[in-house]
Amino acid sequence: MPNLLIDTGVNLYYQISGNGYPVVLISGLGADHTAWDFILPYLHNHYQIITFDNRGAGRSNTPEQHYTTEMMAADVIGLMDALQIKKAHIIGHSMGGAIAQHIALSAPDRINKLILINSFSKINHLAYYTLLGRLQMAELDLPLRTKIETNLSWLYSNRSLQDKNQVMEIIDRICKNPHPQSLLGFKNQVSACLQHDTQEKIDQIIHPTLIVFGSNDILITIDHSKKLIKIPNSKLERIPGAHMLIVESPFKTSKAILNHLAI
Repeated sequence: MPNLLIDTGVNLYYQISGNGYPVVLISGLGADHTAWDFILPYLHNHYQIITFDNRGAGRSNTPEQHYTTEMMAADVIGLMDALQIKKAHIIGHSMGGAIAQHIALSAPDRINKLILINSFSKINHLAYYTLLGRLQMAELDLPLRTKIETNLSWLYSNRSLQDKNQVMEIIDRICKNPHPQSLLGFKNQVSACLQHDTQEKIDQIIHPTLIVFGSNDILITIDHSKKLIKIPNSKLERIPGAHMLIVESPFKTSKAILNHLAI
């Protein structure tokens, strides 16, 4: 698959699947393009799907300078320019939704419809200290498996975690990733999340927007989604599951996505 140099000076790895109207999927903190693997089978029969690795993740570059969600939004716009995509549906998960908000604000003509999944306009104190704790854990010299296991309760619902086979699949999938995120990439992405704040601007977003939240998300709670509902032309949809809806509830999440894009 291609590796593309965009005009922000960052090499972004991307993949394209399916045919039709373009849909850009933006991954969350620590994730690369494979985070959408459980969603893709439901979408690429209807749309042309563009997935990619954010700066600091996967096979994309990891610049040393400070990251912001505005900067990462510029990366996405640069990718669209390079692929000659004038306008697309934009879907972002968690940090990806924060990035998507800045695309909607800075380049509204590049978005048709917007979907924000488990996302936020500004993280609350619980999420703030959770992310700081995750960063401190990442900095410790511990086995990767231990680091993964300590994060599971923040990301997945009890329904998923009681299934030992599913837990093993989640852990193995992360452990076997041939392009794991570096500590520098994680640190810079955490910094971008901690500083993201569009609270006073989201009422300027003009696009039809679907806000999806997990009923059991204890990291990015329903309160975060209720603040996003200040987007004028938006609606809120609850799906059973926790923060990683795109992994543990892919069918219901995809159904919500397809329904919104079809309107």
